[in-house]
Amino acid sequence: MRNARAAGEVALVRAMRRRRYAARELPPSPRPPVSQSYLDRFAGEVQALLSVPKGSPVESFNHLAPRYPVFELQPLDKTAH
Repeated sequence: MRNARAAGEVALVRAMRRRRYAARELPPSPRPPVSQSYLDRFAGEVQALLSVPKGSPVESFNHLAPRYPVFELQPLDKTAH
């Protein structure tokens, strides 16, 4: 499933285990702190995609919120935590 918004769920694979999650898109207002945390943790992989540098205050992400989707994942499988 390539489009979490349309499908409403995603599957994540790690160490040969496939787990399904319901995907709920968050509205723009709670996205900035999630985007900030994501960038701080994965800057090497995603910094080129974002116009805000790693370590920026959360307010710097406000203008990105409407354009960059953020999803909350809830386990669908009994074994997912």
